[in-house]
Amino acid sequence: MTANWPPRAGGAKCIIGMLHLRPLPGAPIGAVPLDAVIEQALADARALEQGGVDAILVQNRGDRAFPQGHAPPDVVAAMGILAHEVARAVALPIGVHILRNDTIGSLAVAAAVGGAFVRAAV
Repeated sequence: MTANWPPRAGGAKCIIGMLHLRPLPGAPIGAVPLDAVIEQALADARALEQGGVDAILVQNRGDRAFPQGHAPPDVVAAMGILAHEVARAVALPIGVHILRNDTIGSLAVAAAVGGAFVRAAV
């Protein structure tokens, strides 16, 4: 956890902007090169920051269909790169959600990139 979490003092509600990634390399539908995913993610992250959100949740929404429980290693690795790049590009707390419900992978990526939170949808 980073020192800037929660983003609002006194437990006030915050707005978490969802950064839905394009399909990652290896995804079953329409994957694009990782550089293109990074480029779009950074543009979206900057737009969310400029729009006034309090934090950003990075998730691989474009990777359909999702394996249950644990994502493949290539997805976890790509999410690490993407979360790292997003964290460097904006001055907001970053969270991670690896679909479908890979909470352990999400925790690992968040810990590696200095993330502030994960989404555990289980």
